[in-house]
Parts: sequence; C-alpha cells; structure tokens
Amino acid sequence: MKPMDAAQLVERLGAPSASPGSPRDRRYQKFRYKEQERPAPLEFPVEEEVPENPRHRAIRSDLFESAEDGLKALVSTDQFVYWDPTDPQKRLAPDLFIHLGATERLPPAWKIWNHGYLDVAVEVISPSDARDTPWLAKLGRYRQIAIKELYRFDAADAQAPLRVWDWQEDGDELVERELVTPRHAESPLLGLYFVVLDHPEHGLTLRLSRDVEGRFLLPTRKEQKARETERAQKEAERAQKEAERADQAEVRVRREVLRGLLRQRGLVPSPEQEASLAACGDPALLDHWIQQAVTAVTPADVLTPPQTCRSG
Repeated sequence: MKPMDAAQLVERLGAPSASPGSPRDRRYQKFRYKEQERPAPLEFPVEEEVPENPRHRAIRSDLFESAEDGLKALVSTDQFVYWDPTDPQKRLAPDLFIHLGATERLPPAWKIWNHGYLDVAVEVISPSDARDTPWLAKLGRYRQIAIKELYRFDAADAQAPLRVWDWQEDGDELVERELVTPRHAESPLLGLYFVVLDHPEHGLTLRLSRDVEGRFLLPTRKEQKARETERAQKEAERAQKEAERADQAEVRVRREVLRGLLRQRGLVPSPEQEASLAACGDPALLDHWIQQAVTAVTPADVLTPPQTCRSG
C-alpha cells in the first residue's frame, strides 16, 4: 500500500463519486421528496485524559522540546492522528511525531486526509503497558498510516531498549530494522541519531543527537537556558578580566608619568615612598599625586604611606 493523496483516500473509503450538487436525473424531477434526515457530523476529539508516570513524561517532554526547537518541521507530542474520515475511533497518539517540509501551523488534531502523511513517530513504552499484544495492535495502526520511520523505546528493556521500523516502498510494508546496537539508530529523514543514554534521575532515556555517540545532543529548553547562562557568565568573566587588564595598564602608565615628573624635579623617593608608589593601584589617587608633583618641594609632599592607597 503506497501512501495516497486525500482524494484517493476518500475514494478508497467509499465516498460517493458524484458531488452533493450534481444534477438529478430528469426522469425523477416530477416527483416530490420528503426532507431527508442527515446524520450528525462526526466528531474527532483533540485530546483525552490518559495517566502518565513521571519518567514517561520526562522522556516524552525532553524529546519534544529538543525536536521542536532544533528542527525545521512540525513537531507534536501526544496528539491524536486520524487516518479514516469515516471512523474517529481509528486513531493514534504518538509520544512524538514529525512532519517535514511543512510551514503551516500545527492543527488541533492531525487528519491525514487534510494534512498529509507523517514522516517520523516515536512511541515510549510505559511500565503500565503490556509488552506484546497492545504493541502489535499499535504497530498495525502505524502500518495503516504508512509511517516512514517508527522508533519504539522501552526503558525497562535493558537488552533492547530501542527498536526501529522503516517503510519499504518496494514492498509497501513497515519492516523492522536490524540495529548494530540497540543503543542508537540513525534517522535518514532527520539527518540525526536517536540515542539511548543513562539519565541520573530517570535511568535509561531517549534523545536526539547530531552524532552517534550522543555527545552533541539537541538540547532541551532547560539545557539551552543553562548553556546560555554559562556563556553569559563566561562572557562576563572575560569582560571583567579585560577591564582589569586595561585598568592595570592605565595604572602602570600613571606610575611612570609620576616617576618621570619626580626625576624631572630632582625629587628622589625613599624606599618606603617608592614602595607606596609601586603598591598604589588607584588611578584617581595617582592622578592627584601627578598634580602634586608639579609644585612639590619634597617627595613627602606627593606620596602618602602605602596603607592609604588602594593596591593594584
């Protein structure tokens, strides 16, 4: 089954071939007809309350935030996906889905006949989920929507936490991929890797990474904020050091100017007075001493004891 466009999907599901406004056969125009009872329009819910444990929520939220902020695509989490316009019960709610190459806003519910087929989906298995039968049923639903890449993450399965299925165009089938290791898998559509990592609070977790080792993760918003804070702190430290170096350079220039004036006036500071000059790092006080040196009679008229000067 190759992915169909909206018209093909509606036709396959048995929609009438004639449009509602098509002309009626003239042979029946002489008859009068009763007003027809029309069925109530189908409702496609956009949400449903489902219990979720903290670890499942953390894994899902981290994946969603990093993908939404790091990809140029429509990204959603826990949103209903419908593929049959005649049956609202036929639906999925992936923990993460990605639709590439789209610019429109995310709709309240994803209807394939309106919005197109999905590219990538992720299912995070909860401890309350049974491990086999419900998954086989869910896998069957993903086959019906012809998902291109499907990733299944089970943090409780230490031997095979990550499994992957790819849509094979030549066989029109969703086929499980053989992984070199169940700790990472490449996504050809995204140009990224899904990697299994050890989280200090939640145990095994699933993340998106730019490299197979997981060194360059797509950051969550908390991680991005921490990175920005760290960059700002480093920038502030760098600016402070540059300002200190500039102040020290100005202080050195003032000291040399003062020493030059004292020599020009024939004033020779004592070792204690020279120590006072060398210890002073206050540009304002050095400027005051330079002014005093113009008219001073002795070095003592210029230089103050070291304890009265801010060191630099």
